[in-house]
Amino acid sequence: MANLFAKCVPVVLLLSVWLQSSGAQLTVDDVTRVFPPVNESDSRTPLYVALMLAFSGGFVSAPIAPGVQIALNLINADQSLLPGYTLHYTFSDSQCSRAVALDSFYNEVVWAEPIKIALIGAGCSVATEPTAANSHFYNITQLACGSSSAGLEDRERFRKYFQLIPNDLELVPGFFGLMQFFGWNRVVIIQQEEDLFSLTVESLQERFNAANRQREIDGIPLFTTEVKTFNSIEGIADLEGEGVDLFDEFATIHILAMYSDNARQVICEVSIMFSEGAI
Repeated sequence: MANLFAKCVPVVLLLSVWLQSSGAQLTVDDVTRVFPPVNESDSRTPLYVALMLAFSGGFVSAPIAPGVQIALNLINADQSLLPGYTLHYTFSDSQCSRAVALDSFYNEVVWAEPIKIALIGAGCSVATEPTAANSHFYNITQLACGSSSAGLEDRERFRKYFQLIPNDLELVPGFFGLMQFFGWNRVVIIQQEEDLFSLTVESLQERFNAANRQREIDGIPLFTTEVKTFNSIEGIADLEGEGVDLFDEFATIHILAMYSDNARQVICEVSIMFSEGAI
């Protein structure tokens, strides 16, 4: 048991692995398509914002919908904020998918009535990138509160996009500090092939390389790293199909740079390997 615990402790999840609660999740049917409903007796002019969240896929951002509803109610209740106007959202589901998000962007935001003055979304970095690359062509200001890819800070590509949370590169010094503190020198990174994760992993590897140059001088054991990459379509089956082992028993730390759906599969696979005595 102690040996099992010693092996399990070094398995760490990069913060980009968002493990969702196992409790009940919101569904698309739980969210009103237009909120708040337009009151025909209100003389104020309604303004519409597109709200695009993900109810499925690697990262589920739908739970923020009630918070947006509360914010709209507070804004509309204070007539000094938008004199003569009320603010509403029209809702769509990106499914945390590039293709679905882009389809929703054109069919439910750009071409659909009523006219939208802004877009909040698209629920995760993977879905936000293609929409943010196009929103400025239609003079639509886009905000995202659940997308943290460093690639989204490219102002040439994403000209009217604004990120409301720090990007994942801000987390790298903390992760690197933990590995130094605990002496985790043999690092295995299992990475989903998306900018959100690859840019973070590249930054972490730069830290390792810089530290190794100094460690060679000081005579301290070097960091050794191995990166195992899989594509988003096939998931970890992409690695297994190539005969790549998910778990390396000689590593002192495993970092999972991926969305939660793939992370759960990796953790389950490792648990099965433990139970069968394979590691």
